[in-house]
Amino acid sequence: MALPLLADIEQAQPSSAVAQQKLGELYTICSRHSDAARCFAKALELAPNDAACQFNVATSLIADGKINDAQNALDRLIAHHPQDYIAYYTRAGLKRQTSASNHIDELLALLARGIRDPNGEMYICYALAKEFEDLGEYNRSFQYLKQGADNRRRRLAYRVED
Repeated sequence: MALPLLADIEQAQPSSAVAQQKLGELYTICSRHSDAARCFAKALELAPNDAACQFNVATSLIADGKINDAQNALDRLIAHHPQDYIAYYTRAGLKRQTSASNHIDELLALLARGIRDPNGEMYICYALAKEFEDLGEYNRSFQYLKQGADNRRRRLAYRVED
């Protein structure tokens, strides 16, 4: 029932990046990933510098199983928006990293420069944990997993006692 309405809205709002983004989100909820990808791509065409559009294109490619295309999309997003730390974390999880192909130096350099956004630091630590795990460097992986988790825990207001 909703799909015909989404198609009608899509045709009625072809020049609105915001509408195309929302339609992509709704198609995703309906598990219509190729429809979502089409809307996200249209939104990106209309708003090429919008980080959310770039990220949504990448996630729709992931949902469609186009991992290499998704990695390329995330690489472009990171190049244009280096503070989009979720993009680094998402990219780390796309595939198994190897000693010949990983992002560890880039991620370590980000941490060394300092990240003001506490969530950003957490995502970079989790990305490092994943990539070190892939390389079999379990002690270093755990070090960054713990650093990310400690960072997150410091900002939680949740108390088991309550």
